[in-house]
Amino acid sequence: MTSVLVAIGGNALVLENELPTLDAQHRRAEELSKVIADLAEEGYSVTVTHGNGPQVGFIMRRAEYVSQSLESLRIPELPLWLAVADSQGGIGHILSNALNCTLRERNIKKCVTAVVTHCVVDQEDRAFKEPNKPIGVPIPKEQAPINWETIEVGNNMVRRVVPSPKPKRILESCAVATLMKDNQIVIAGGGGGIPLIEEGHRLIPVDAVVDKDRTSALMALQAGIKTLILLTGVPNVVLNWGTKNQEAIHDATNAEMHGWLDDGQFPAGSMGPKIEAALEFLQGGGERVIITNIETAASALAGQGGTHITKENQ
Repeated sequence: MTSVLVAIGGNALVLENELPTLDAQHRRAEELSKVIADLAEEGYSVTVTHGNGPQVGFIMRRAEYVSQSLESLRIPELPLWLAVADSQGGIGHILSNALNCTLRERNIKKCVTAVVTHCVVDQEDRAFKEPNKPIGVPIPKEQAPINWETIEVGNNMVRRVVPSPKPKRILESCAVATLMKDNQIVIAGGGGGIPLIEEGHRLIPVDAVVDKDRTSALMALQAGIKTLILLTGVPNVVLNWGTKNQEAIHDATNAEMHGWLDDGQFPAGSMGPKIEAALEFLQGGGERVIITNIETAASALAGQGGTHITKENQ
């Protein structure tokens, strides 16, 4: 059975022009579940990873509000790493419940298992000194707490940014591989995984949010998955974005993508991290990366749409 890892952004559940209610997130999860069920029906062994950028920001802000308003109750402060764990559980439930419902409707006999996932990072990673991962949603600049690191996103709005170190090792990759061999659909790597640093034989959680696409690439390599699908908001990667010379990429080698990345075609704030994750996956032994949107995912896997990136010798 051919295995595939599908990486879903946290923004896939929280649309830019839609109130981020739980009902809205449930509706989006139902749409996503149809894509995953389509792949399962076509005979693929599917692992799903997901981001948590908006959701982990909601959790942190909610905890800060409660802590400030109920100070006399001495509610303990919520660290970012625990909010990442909380978001894994919450989003994992929303996705797995939606997927279970879809599978039942189609009479597909598959188990869905959500795995709480831990990611080892380097405590010397420069990301700890240069936070750049946005979490939460944009808020007016004057409303941002003074202890936040922020980036401006236009119209006097800012988003909170936190450290985003590169993943070194996914502790649960072998568990994911075992579950896949048992014909289960696996949800793992939520929010990039709970970040840990190594101190001797101890693993210490740290405040950060690991990039979901990099974690997805590493997990796929460690679990022996050969095809990686990175879902984003557009059907194709595009050259010369926003200009009259804009051009969709349908097929490319990793060398071509590397050249375009070096030329500045894919900025760090948009497609850049996905391209970097794709190249790391291929350089590590992966065979194919598809970058596309939710609507095109199933057809793209059949070669009809999306951007396909492969090694030169394929």
